[in-house]
Amino acid sequence: MGFGLFYSYSEYENKTLKGKYGGFNPFAKGNEYIFQPGWENDFSDMNAYNKFAYSLIEFGEFRNAYGHPSAFITPGLPLVLALIYFVFGYGFIPVLIFNALCITFAYYFLFLISNYLFNRETGYLLLIFSLLNLKVALLNASVWTEPLFILLLSAMLFIVVKIIFLNEKKFYLFAILGFLTGYNILVRPIVIPLVLFILVLFIFYRTGLKNYSIYILLVLVIPSIWIYRNYVIFDRILLSSASEVNNIYTDYEKYRNISIFNTYSNDIALRRNFDELKPLIDKAIEISPDGDFEKCGDLFVNDFKSWVEKNKLFYIKICIWRFKALLLPYTADMSKRNIILSTIIWFFTFFPVLVGIFLNYKNKYYLILFIVGILLLIIPSLSVVDKYLRYQVPTHIIFTLLSSYTVISVLNYYKKINRKPR
Repeated sequence: MGFGLFYSYSEYENKTLKGKYGGFNPFAKGNEYIFQPGWENDFSDMNAYNKFAYSLIEFGEFRNAYGHPSAFITPGLPLVLALIYFVFGYGFIPVLIFNALCITFAYYFLFLISNYLFNRETGYLLLIFSLLNLKVALLNASVWTEPLFILLLSAMLFIVVKIIFLNEKKFYLFAILGFLTGYNILVRPIVIPLVLFILVLFIFYRTGLKNYSIYILLVLVIPSIWIYRNYVIFDRILLSSASEVNNIYTDYEKYRNISIFNTYSNDIALRRNFDELKPLIDKAIEISPDGDFEKCGDLFVNDFKSWVEKNKLFYIKICIWRFKALLLPYTADMSKRNIILSTIIWFFTFFPVLVGIFLNYKNKYYLILFIVGILLLIIPSLSVVDKYLRYQVPTHIIFTLLSSYTVISVLNYYKKINRKPR
């Protein structure tokens, strides 16, 4: 937690555009914390989560920077932030404590999972690797979804382990899992592919129709409340409009120059030029002169769909290229310091897992968790890969467990060899 506080303040002090790209004063309180001077109308990343929470407390509704009802981001984190701010007031320190608790309990669940599926040594090495993973530690320093998402994800996996591998097929466990999963969709929709995989596991292991029916019912009902709200307001099915905004501004034609071997770089996916965007923006202004562009979502979605329909195979190539980027240790946009740091972390999270696939291909637990980690990369690959590989972090959490098991397995193998009489 102390590291998170140090990092957040140093980021704030070193950012030229304070508040715009991830740095805000962690000691600011009240409205100055929510509406950072100079960036009062900004609505990206941390600002969006904070302002959604603020608008829920002050107006009982999720609103954008212009005061209009919004679905720019999903409400999972803002609902929790609203509770924190309602109790403790607007400020960063309570969020920092919450983030630290989320990550701590997440690793506790993973420690229990490693004990159940593998061995205690794997659990202890997992905890050591978690302390070394500064990428996860840095999440403490930001108002982002990852700490809450990681906690809910690890709790979900813990319950799945109890149901399937410990054979505890109790109805209430399926109900809890369904609630956690449904809510986690509202934190980060990247969990959706995992929902289907869990259902397949339940059917394969014959957990009972009544049990997995309550699971899937709750998974569907909880996000449906949000989707219904958006349908009433925007007259369309919508989880989040942030990806729509990203898609219309991204110049996908710039990807023509990529090779599957290219390291990810934001320079490759430049923004569309103004002349190309102007007709689309003019149409949006006609529909909504006051800047409430979420009412123009169909216009933006259709623009992107039209491009994809004309470039299906090329779009698939882009998605594969993004997926590959999420498996690599660094991007071209990182500083030399961050490249070194990220590569070191990659070598004790991702690399042992790839080696372990060949060593543990008969271990069904290992393979199932490997699939879980891969599934968390699917949806990010459809839209964007950030230059800091932030969307890689949930897979880090799963792969850290697997890499710990691989290292322990290799060490035990060499111990056995050395014990043999010569």
